[in-house]
Amino acid sequence: MTSSVAHLKAKIDWDDLNADKSYIKTDRYGGSKLANALFFFQLDRRLRAAKSPVTAIGVHPGVASTSLGRHMGLSRS
Repeated sequence: MTSSVAHLKAKIDWDDLNADKSYIKTDRYGGSKLANALFFFQLDRRLRAAKSPVTAIGVHPGVASTSLGRHMGLSRS
């Protein structure tokens, strides 16, 4: 599951899940990444309880060692 470190300061607005009342993109982004993290933690807990060999994990791709930026003129040092 793709998440982000943005979840660390995020909250989910349970009273406005569809952003009908308010939309601040950074708040909604962080909330969506928090929801993803809650999902993969719960999924992993349930998989372990069922003795499944599958593991649910979350990643923050921005800090992963990849060559994702190779076409964007970014250099890795």
